[in-house]
Formats: sequence, C-alpha cells, structure tokens
Amino acid sequence: MRLVVEPYALLEESAHPPVPGRIRRSSKRLPVTEYAKYSSGTIITQKLLNNFCSIYLYSIDAKQTMHLIIKSMEPKVVLQILLEANNTIEINERLYEGIKRLTATLIIVPKGTTRLRVKKDKVKLIYIELGFDLLNELSAEAEIFQRALNKLLYSNEILFDVIATEYLEDLLIYNFEQAIEYNYTHGNRNITFKSIIYSFLSHFLQSRQDKSELNASLPDIPHREKIMNIRDTIRSHPNLQTCRLENLSKEFLLSKQMIGQLFYQLFNIHISEFLSSQIMEKAVLMLTTTSIPIKEIAAELGYSASSNFVRAFYEIHNEYPADVRLNGKIGNRKTKKNN
Repeated sequence: MRLVVEPYALLEESAHPPVPGRIRRSSKRLPVTEYAKYSSGTIITQKLLNNFCSIYLYSIDAKQTMHLIIKSMEPKVVLQILLEANNTIEINERLYEGIKRLTATLIIVPKGTTRLRVKKDKVKLIYIELGFDLLNELSAEAEIFQRALNKLLYSNEILFDVIATEYLEDLLIYNFEQAIEYNYTHGNRNITFKSIIYSFLSHFLQSRQDKSELNASLPDIPHREKIMNIRDTIRSHPNLQTCRLENLSKEFLLSKQMIGQLFYQLFNIHISEFLSSQIMEKAVLMLTTTSIPIKEIAAELGYSASSNFVRAFYEIHNEYPADVRLNGKIGNRKTKKNN
C-alpha cells in the first residue's frame, strides 16, 4: 500500500527522522522510517514488510484538513487499528469520533484507492496487511477469516469492528520496535511477526466472542449498563490501584456495596476475583509476548513492589513469572486456582 496526500504539496522529506511520542521507546533509530512535510501537515511512516504480513504505522499531524489516499495495486485483507484521534477522522466515508480506546476493524481494501480525511488533529493509525498464507492459517481458527479469504477478490465489506484494550497497543508497539531493532534472521523475523499478529488477533477475537455471548444471557438488574461498563473498564485497564472499589464508586456514582452486590448478581463472580483474573491474564500476556522487565510489569498492574506481584502470581499459577517468561507459556503444573 502507498499513502498519497492530495493536493500534492511536498515541502520536505527525510528517510530517518526521530519518531515522537510513545512510538519511540529506545535511543536506536528505526531503519524503515519515512518523514514527509506538506503544506497541510506532516506524516511519519514506519514500515515492517515481509512475506507473511506487512505493517504500516502512520503518525499524522494535520495543521489543517488533510485529504489522503491509500493506493493498493490489488485487493488486500487489512487489520485497521486506530491508536489515537482527538477529533473526527473519516475513512472511506466512515466517521470515527475522537477515541479514548484503541479501535480495530478488519476490512478488505479494494484494488485502487481508499480515501481518508483528517481534520486538524494528530492521528496514529496502523494498517496490517494479512498475507495469503497467514489468512489460510487464521481461517482454520476463526470463521471470520474464512469469510475474508472468500471475499478477498469480490467485496469491500467491512467485516467487523472491535474495541481492543490499550495495553495491547503497548504490546504491539513494543514488539513492533523489537522486530526491527534486533538483528533477526529472515526466518526468525517471520516468526516474530506471526507471534505479534496471533497474540493480538486471538485476544480481541476471544474478547469479542465472550462479550457477545455473555451480554446475550445477562439478567435485567438495576444499573445493568453501569455494571457492564465497570466490567469493561477492568478488562481494559486491570490495575490493583485504579480498579479499587473506592475509585470505581467515584467514577460510576454507585456505592461500593452496590457495585459488589450487582457485579456478583450479574456475572456470578466477585469483583475482586474478576479483577485478579484479569490482572493475571494481562501479566501472562506481557510475560510471554514482550521483554518488558518484571518490575515494570508489576508497576503497570498496580503493585507497589515487584515482590508482591511475584508472590501473587505464584499463588495463582504455582509458577514464578521469570519461569513463565523463560518457557514462553504457563507450564503443565496444576495451578492452585482454576477459575
């Protein structure tokens, strides 16, 4: 794919500019980075290309409304991820309002052009082209990818929308840099790409399925929507401190006792148990898909000391975080809690 600005008014370009904000995590420069300054704004493009998938990360700083075109020589199945947009962004006549959470859409980009219109704003956008081999493998895991494969040559249908969690954005960007900055062989780099895509896709596909199935069977209780929002908040940002009942009570204007009672009534699990399970799920994901230090993972999850996190992790999984990282997965030993 190729991003084009209309009208074409290129003022300056460079191959290796510094990349601003949270995309930048180390002192090393990303080798496949392009910078372009136009009369209407600037665009920084980072690219990872291989025969398994292609990843494009666009950082757009529009000083005035920018009209952009993505040109594709052939139809492609693309995971479109909107990381940041304070104002409205229009993609193929579809409006995305200012977002607080990461949004992801699986689409078929037709041969030809896809139009974007960005108002005066800063936007971060990722396009992940799924290669034919990857689609074949994914189609065996989820019917939605089989549909995408079947319609690849005949449709521009938007297949589905999901809301993913912000920590997956961090994992994606972190691994995105790791894949470039280390001297992988071609084969190892393909494996790295594949692990990034699979961890990301499998998580939000499972979340989407769980959420739709659960919501269909939930009882009708007072403050049902608020309690569902509390659940989604914990799922998106599992943290011992920010998800304390005191903080949730202030944010959602319900008493701590009412939140606890209604949460159990709606989901048949105590809110403290649910928070613990989400924290540990995020911990395992971060341990097995990134090299973020365990101390930083503990802080991200709201633990005041890494020793407290290690102890809590062992109580749940009967394994230490360092062992899980070393093995790349939770071992075969029976955990102390199966829920």
